[in-house]
Amino acid sequence: MATKTLDVVIKPPNFQQVTLDITGLTPLIQNKMKESVMKMMEDVRTGKKPSQKSRKAIDPEKSMIESSYIQDDGSFGFPASAFKQCAVRAAKALGLAMTDARTLFFIMPNAPDGECVLIKSNKPILRKDPVNVKTGKDLRFRPEFRNWKAKLLVRYDADRVTVEQVANLLNHGGQTVGVGEWRPEKNGTFGMFQVGE
Repeated sequence: MATKTLDVVIKPPNFQQVTLDITGLTPLIQNKMKESVMKMMEDVRTGKKPSQKSRKAIDPEKSMIESSYIQDDGSFGFPASAFKQCAVRAAKALGLAMTDARTLFFIMPNAPDGECVLIKSNKPILRKDPVNVKTGKDLRFRPEFRNWKAKLLVRYDADRVTVEQVANLLNHGGQTVGVGEWRPEKNGTFGMFQVGE
């Protein structure tokens, strides 16, 4: 019995890579989920009795480090996926379907953890921010990176999008959506960036 084939031409994928430099326009605030919080969530999901939360003394510096994407070598990163999501969200505002934009390009991690993009900045500043919690108000200690930069390794479908178009999407995203806490998308002004110096 003969096998039927599709009557269409399917070319091999034409993915190319380019490195784009980005420069922070406003400080970047990180807020990585702490291991203790993930453990408590895991205990709930697996039926173990979660430990009772009580107010105990917090070491602000330690809490700040736990909220950052610190690498084993002491450098800092930020999830590569955040930069892609930022550009994809901007694509929607520009009239491009997010489902299509997601398949056009990918931001590849370049940090040792295999998840993050390395962030070049001075030592982070300790932020002390009030937040709303179930019991009322609380304080959170998070890192703020000023004058930050990063190199984004972009893998893109060269048959469907150009480097310039990807750079423009990242520029729109960096200045209208942002990354990290209190970014423009979340009614803040932090985490804004542009492509180039």
